[in-house]
Parts: sequence; C-alpha cells; structure tokens
Amino acid sequence: MFQYELLRKQKESTLQLDISAPWGSGGNLQFKSVILGELSMGSGANYSSLFDVSAQEALSNKLAQLNLLTGAFESDIRLVTFQQTALFYINSDKVRFHVDVMLMAINPTDDVLTPFVGLQQLCTPRAASIGTVWGDAAFIKAPTDYHVDAKSGKAKGTASIRYSTWFLARNQLITRVDFTPSKAVIANGKPLYVTGRICFEPFRAITQEEFSGYFPKS
Repeated sequence: MFQYELLRKQKESTLQLDISAPWGSGGNLQFKSVILGELSMGSGANYSSLFDVSAQEALSNKLAQLNLLTGAFESDIRLVTFQQTALFYINSDKVRFHVDVMLMAINPTDDVLTPFVGLQQLCTPRAASIGTVWGDAAFIKAPTDYHVDAKSGKAKGTASIRYSTWFLARNQLITRVDFTPSKAVIANGKPLYVTGRICFEPFRAITQEEFSGYFPKS
C-alpha cells in the first residue's frame, strides 16, 4: 500500500489526463492513475497499385489460352511489366495509443470507482433536444463538448494526456475505456481497486513533426 501511495505521487509512474470544460461548463475533468503497463502505439501506411491492368489481364488470359493450344511459349506469359506492379502511397492510418492503469483505495472513505465512471462518460453519447419540431425526440451528441471549427480546423473538447515524464499529447480523443472493479471492497462498500485500459488517438491525421512533438526533449 505504501509503495502504491508513493507511485501515485510521482509523475514518472502515472498517467495524467485533462480535458477543459468537457461538457461545455462545470470545470475541467482530470484523471490521474498509476501506470500498469507500457504505452502501446501503432500506425500504418497504405499503398496501392494505380495501374489499371484489367484490359491487359484479359489479353493475358487470351495469350495463355493460345499458348495452351499452340505451345508457342515454354511457360505462361503475362502482359504486365514489373514497373507496372509498383505501389504508390495512398494515405496513412492515424496513430493510436492504449495504456493500462490502476487506482487503489488508500483510505476507508476512498472511492476509486467514480473516476473511472467519469472517464467512461468520455465515450458515452449525450442526448440533445432539437426544439419542438421533433417533439420529444432526443438526438445523439458527442460524449464531450467536442466539435471542430470548420474555418480554423481547431477542435474543442479534446484531451491532453501525459504518460510518465516522456510523453505528452494534446488534442486527443478518448475512443475506448474498459475498467474492471475488484471483488474486494473497503469499509464504505466501494472496490478496493480498479484496473482499466484507456485508448486514445489524435482528432485528425498528424504529420511526422507533430508526432515527434509528443515526446518532449526535456
């Protein structure tokens, strides 16, 4: 227990999340937890052939049939050059992250469940009433006060996430939160600890320079 309390106080061993006014008002949402696992990240680049080979494939099939009848060639010949099989860059997948974390009760009155419930709300839609035209119909709104300004391209309702002391990413969207409360409870009936996984990604595609900026030099 003492070791956990010590870890909780150190930036090196914690994940820190902050969203300014996630529901449009009511202050910031902040979450701090002890890191259980490494920060995993991944992306990908997509390449494709831009050459339309359908017509040549049809000719190649006819050539193969002719070869079958005449035996003019020792093996099948395809009317496609190696240069035409070159791949060209199409786009890149957005980089995605996930990290496993934990909160543990230290005092008999601690509530480690509520912070995870609040974090889960970052993935749960809200209801929006659209005047009286639609009657009592409720429409789905973004989990936070998230929206992108069409002119500036800037976003509101995104998160800043710090992992230990060597990673800081701003303008992130929380895309998934999984958490598991312990069966063991403390005096107030709340779980002794809660473990969870937080998944997040930038709200838009980022450049190489922006990705490098997630790893502060000092």
